[in-house]
Amino acid sequence: MQITTKTEYSVRALVEIGMHYGKPVSIREICSVQNLPEKYVEQLFRRLKKQNIITSSPGVHGGYKLARAAEEINLQEIMDAAEDNTYQTYCSSKPESGFCLGNPCVLQQLWQEIHEYMKSYLEDMTLKQIMDRLKETSHE
Repeated sequence: MQITTKTEYSVRALVEIGMHYGKPVSIREICSVQNLPEKYVEQLFRRLKKQNIITSSPGVHGGYKLARAAEEINLQEIMDAAEDNTYQTYCSSKPESGFCLGNPCVLQQLWQEIHEYMKSYLEDMTLKQIMDRLKETSHE
């Protein structure tokens, strides 16, 4: 499993929003503090808004807020919103390749089991837990 910048930047930006406890935060401030490219984050925010992870309000005192409490947003839904692709093994995407190991493919079943295990972990990991981990490390 590869964590792309789409997921990493989304999580960093959401942590920054979450640390402002419901007050709107501008994209400029988020990107400045987290050292992220504004144009890229703007694209990610469109996806996050569409999936009801963040909301925005216009104007001088506007900005972005979490659409729900941080403990209600999990890492899997952030990844699903940010990423383009869904999980797929090589042999399931190209069944004519003859690449499968057995019928049904033993490796495909194994990768699927591992994927389900990771997905369960990511669904259990909330934005609040990530923020708490950050707070713990910054106090040491």
